[in-house]
Amino acid sequence: MNSKRIPGTTYRLQLNEDFGFEQARRLVPYLKRLGITHIYASPIFKANPGSGHGYDVTDPNQINPELGGWDEFVKLMEVCKADGIGWVQDIVPNHMAYSMHNSMMMSVLEHGRASAYSHMFDIDWEHPDEELAGKVMAPFLGKKLEETVANEEVAMVADELGLGVKYYEQRFPLNAGSYSEVLHEAIHGEEPQQEALGSICVRLADIKEMRREEVEEAFEGVKQALFYAYSENKEVRALVDAAMDKYNKGGRLLDLLGKQYYVLTHWQEATRRINYRRFFYINGLICMAAEREEVFDRTHKLILDCVKHGYFDGLRVDHVDGLSRPGEYLKRLRDAAPEAYIVIEKIMEKDEPLMQSWPVEGTTGYDFGAMVDSVMCDNQKADAFDRFYKELAGEFGDYQRVLYDKKKEVLGTHMAGDAANLVRMLKGDEFAGEDDDELCEAAVSLAAACGIYRTYLGEGERRSFDVECVERAVEGACEYEQRLADVIRRLGDMLLKCHEQGSGSCEFALRFQQLSAPAMAKGFEDTLLYIYNRHIALNEVGGSPDQFGIPADEFQKHMAERVNIWPNAMNGTSTHDSKRGEDVRARLNVLSEMGEAWFENVRKWRVLNEGLKTSLDGQQCPDANDEYLIYQTMVGALPFEPSEQWDFRDRLKEYAVKALREAKVHTSWLAVNAEYEESVTGFIDGLFDEGSEFWGDFAEYTEKVSRYGVIKSLAGVVVKMTCPGVPDIYQGSELWNLSLVDPDNRRAVDYAMRERMFERLDTEYSLGNNYSLAELLAEPADGMVKMFVVHRLLEQRQQQKELYRTGTYIPLEIEGDDVGRLIAYARENDGRAVIVLVPRLCYGLTSLPERGIDADKVDGMQIVLPQSLRGDYRCLFSGRHEVVGDRVSAAKMFSEFPIAVLERR
Repeated sequence: MNSKRIPGTTYRLQLNEDFGFEQARRLVPYLKRLGITHIYASPIFKANPGSGHGYDVTDPNQINPELGGWDEFVKLMEVCKADGIGWVQDIVPNHMAYSMHNSMMMSVLEHGRASAYSHMFDIDWEHPDEELAGKVMAPFLGKKLEETVANEEVAMVADELGLGVKYYEQRFPLNAGSYSEVLHEAIHGEEPQQEALGSICVRLADIKEMRREEVEEAFEGVKQALFYAYSENKEVRALVDAAMDKYNKGGRLLDLLGKQYYVLTHWQEATRRINYRRFFYINGLICMAAEREEVFDRTHKLILDCVKHGYFDGLRVDHVDGLSRPGEYLKRLRDAAPEAYIVIEKIMEKDEPLMQSWPVEGTTGYDFGAMVDSVMCDNQKADAFDRFYKELAGEFGDYQRVLYDKKKEVLGTHMAGDAANLVRMLKGDEFAGEDDDELCEAAVSLAAACGIYRTYLGEGERRSFDVECVERAVEGACEYEQRLADVIRRLGDMLLKCHEQGSGSCEFALRFQQLSAPAMAKGFEDTLLYIYNRHIALNEVGGSPDQFGIPADEFQKHMAERVNIWPNAMNGTSTHDSKRGEDVRARLNVLSEMGEAWFENVRKWRVLNEGLKTSLDGQQCPDANDEYLIYQTMVGALPFEPSEQWDFRDRLKEYAVKALREAKVHTSWLAVNAEYEESVTGFIDGLFDEGSEFWGDFAEYTEKVSRYGVIKSLAGVVVKMTCPGVPDIYQGSELWNLSLVDPDNRRAVDYAMRERMFERLDTEYSLGNNYSLAELLAEPADGMVKMFVVHRLLEQRQQQKELYRTGTYIPLEIEGDDVGRLIAYARENDGRAVIVLVPRLCYGLTSLPERGIDADKVDGMQIVLPQSLRGDYRCLFSGRHEVVGDRVSAAKMFSEFPIAVLERR
């Protein structure tokens, strides 16, 4: 790969109709000055109207007009090229929007299997359910179809798209046979001179005799002719409207809908039966058959054109685990874009290796962010937090068992139809005599027991890691479901023998793996992370909340491996999928160090706020676990500025409702418990009483925690910028990112304010000026201190490209007492070097965090340097020069600022 295409640093932009190409174009000079080398953009292809994220693509070969369309896109690319800014594009090969705006999907609904696009989607046209055979399910109704039709919520319409049925904002097309039926109804008994409709009926009859490849074009002509006649001829309009009324109000619509190539059902019906694969269990996102070469070619045309034209330097592949054969897809993508920087959205569990045979630069950085969170957590306090959490919320139970139960619940409640589809593949000789329900439960149990998102059996060389994962899943599932042990073991054997037994077994393995990934995503990310509230700083995508932090030497080991295997993977600490912004998690990790002091405050607050709680059916609202989540969230995310606290209260209430529904304990998206939700939001309203004893105590405590959080946040910035990998800054995170889960983390960013702040930073805090680091640290509220650190490190990365791209990573020994509180390492390449020292645990290192690290707290701590690292250095933040020998004292490195990066040129 051309090394010039490897980004120095990326900046993630969430593009939407309110922040499109024009706004991004205006931002380019600011990003250039900040030190960014590449914009990393959310999907920019045509999507559902009003999409706030772009993952609901309707046409991958068209630039989204809501962002500005092709012309504005080209203008943006020209500005980026002129300023030397590259572009990494997020692409979505796994799924598309299932909506009226997706013309390919509408063709499928219109023509069924005869559609030129039917092979593109992962649809089971031979589903055993008689109603679904030869059709595709359309689970979008709020009631049963019969009730919806009776209430006239579904009605036939004639418009520029032809004849269809509308259900509020959704529209579904009618097939050609229905056109004939309706139009013959319209002209029944009329004089033969009604030529317009008569000629259309003749054309419809001709279509029946056409070859398959001719039908769609001819049918489009019929629809255009009908619309022209309908809109221009009052007599035709009256006849067609009268015919449609006979269906809409005459009780015939239900029969007509039964003749379509789709089956309209209640949206919840998809939890029980389904004949298309979805993104997780979102009915409106239908999965593609991306493993087919012709599907790849058709859906990647614009993407690859933009790569070849030099518009896209890199590609970020969304949800790679949804693909049937990810390795095969990635090889095809690499062959088509040999010079592109390619990273994948792959969420890995602890100690899970990325497939080294995949031709990619690495992941988008969930694993890196989780590693940073873990090392910044005081792993020595695990037992204390366990005891307090048990005291507060009761016995949680075995973590792995709870995770298993939640994954199994997701599969059984939301994806039972998907699981049933999977086990239908097993009804051959080996499983012919098995009870369907037991076989389905065994498969679900095995998927739920899988400790990672998915394995990659059936693709290339079999990894021992995958074999071990399946074996552990079999043992776990058998332990939990002993009555199903025999079937579970045979299913496990089938997975492991997929290379030997031919296509049937292999197809089962591929489908099973596509089911285990959403089970983990929804059971872990969107359920367990909202109920296991021991220490929510660790409750992050890619994290391991059951492991209470890691020591510094474990972090060093991972980074030393990373530099050799995945030196160009992304270093992400905040994303659009984060449960909490990076600075929320940093602040919360201060609590991991405080231990008993934190617990005493929570005990006190629970007593003070007893009067704000209500009771529902004998259940306290909020319960203790939810109350603890609220306190942690408030401490972690309370804005620095008091003027923002009322907006934060409203944001917190919105967040709490989402968290409660995701937890699925007292309420859920499927069964909303409005009383419990209102009790919790009312409780939150009561907390924000500035005159209360609680608020005074809470505000004072949070101010103290936030000061320590500043140091921990800055340490995290340094680690992200100097460790092996490509640092990614999520939009706006050059200042404090105190956001919560989406949609909170997708709020508009105030770039005008950031540009003004950067002008001041560039003027007052440039090297050579007489500036005060102490003043920056003492007044952290506006985030200037973070922007200073970000900019100085980005600037240095620009100047030392090869050092960070190909330099070695050298863990450094620290001598002295309590040295586990610090992390020290160096990067070295061709005589150039940086030495990094940051506090991972800062609470015990300073009594006044606004003044930095106390010299007496690090007195005697010495960083030991090998011969190759000795020489003349400059402090990156103060500009101070010093000669470094075989040791350098931590007190000296922290004398002006609580983080240190020394640069040898």
